[in-house]
Amino acid sequence: MAVYQPLGVILAFITMFRGWRNNSPRIISLSVWFLVALLLVVFIPSRQIGDLVWALIPLWAMASLELVRNVDIFPEERNEVLGVIFLTTFLWAFTWLDLSGLVWTPAGTSQYSLRFWLLIGVIFLFVLSLLLVAAGWSIRVAHIGGVLGLTIVLGLFGLGGTLGSAGFRGLANPELWWSQPVPLQADLLQATVRDISEWGVGDDFSAPVVIVGLDSPALEWTLRQHQVTVVEALDISSSPDFVITPFENDPVLVAAYRGQDFSWRQTPSGDVTLPGDWMRWVTLREMPQSGETIILWARDDLFIDVPSQPHP
Repeated sequence: MAVYQPLGVILAFITMFRGWRNNSPRIISLSVWFLVALLLVVFIPSRQIGDLVWALIPLWAMASLELVRNVDIFPEERNEVLGVIFLTTFLWAFTWLDLSGLVWTPAGTSQYSLRFWLLIGVIFLFVLSLLLVAAGWSIRVAHIGGVLGLTIVLGLFGLGGTLGSAGFRGLANPELWWSQPVPLQADLLQATVRDISEWGVGDDFSAPVVIVGLDSPALEWTLRQHQVTVVEALDISSSPDFVITPFENDPVLVAAYRGQDFSWRQTPSGDVTLPGDWMRWVTLREMPQSGETIILWARDDLFIDVPSQPHP
């Protein structure tokens, strides 16, 4: 939640602190809902990552209450607030760029130390700037400008995480919201079978497909427009047009088929333990992954460069 909903987490905790201090029934009810939903996700044995949605509803409700308190800007203070918003946005954007640069810089080098202390300096400058604004203009201007500037930067960051979770970055960039193994090259596999079927049979979906030794409903769904048969062992005498097997060389198939490997199911390996690994995922969405490779075998006579031969 801190990675995908940073703006909501910060604003919601400010709201909870204010609500419990002022004994607000609405905020207390929302905070209890949030904590109960979060504890259920943590302790229920059958928990799924998607169950966090029930905690996000009260989280963003409380964040909205805090955000509304910072949009009522008096006309005489608009210029000052806009200046603080611009300064806050610039400093946080620079902080993010410097933090991203740390991922590419080898630890222990002088450049790494320079970037690290530059990061500390920017954060210190941000705090000092808000204190000077509060002393020179008003605490209200510093508070509203700081919150709105933070809203712009973290809002864009949260939007990027949302788009990534929806798959717009591509399936090669893992997201924590993806609870199941992801078929990485399903579209490529489907297009390959369709093209070869059109070359050899004259129709995109006429050639049947035999899946051998694989338990993958996603694979069957990908090829649902073809006649799909799932078997434990292949009867080579049937000479099917397409055969899909695990990643291994089958001498029987090699003699009469052409094979192409595809990356199929892909899951995070779970070896991400160091802070540097997590920072690389947060900034670049790169994480060690373990995958499953399959081979699509197509009978030789389906290709346009091989003369058609009778087969059983």
